[in-house]
Amino acid sequence: MNNSLLYRCPPGRVLHFASAEDRFQYRLPYTNYIGGVIGFTPDTFKKINGFANNYIGWGGDDDDIFLRSVYQKVPIEHANNRSGVYRVLIHPRLPGDVYMEKGPMLQFAPKLYRHYGPWDSGLSTLNYTLLATEYRPTYTWIKFNVDQTSMMKNVWKGIMDARFDRTANSTYWKINEQRAFQMFPKTEWKGGKGR
Repeated sequence: MNNSLLYRCPPGRVLHFASAEDRFQYRLPYTNYIGGVIGFTPDTFKKINGFANNYIGWGGDDDDIFLRSVYQKVPIEHANNRSGVYRVLIHPRLPGDVYMEKGPMLQFAPKLYRHYGPWDSGLSTLNYTLLATEYRPTYTWIKFNVDQTSMMKNVWKGIMDARFDRTANSTYWKINEQRAFQMFPKTEWKGGKGR
């Protein structure tokens, strides 16, 4: 909503452009929020290994990229709330349990990144096929196909159940609780103490 906002990313940091969205009354909804529109230089994006590949459906990916940045010691900068003003387009969520996994995954993400860094999933494990590239006046449009099945085989160091069996689990992903509590015995999950 402010044409003076320049889409330029300072090196060595994450820039959160959408610091003032209309759906949140032009304020950050919570301190660590970097959703909406964010930018990186290619080197910074590689340093945090890009986005995780193990978020299905809507939500969680922006919170995860915050965690990746923190654990790789990449500073996060918010655009000025007078220039980073956005009107959010309507994008309804699908019904059902598709989005329920992001909570447990985000609870375990800091522990995984503390132990392993962001290398379990991201650019380094992305399997895709480039289908088309179009160079348009103000952006490049890239169409690709992602091989989701192969990427999901080793997600979250064995903590997530990679069967991708919505019929059996009524969800895309489930926490493998036994494995999770073996690795992180003092972890709290779903309001209960770790075993």
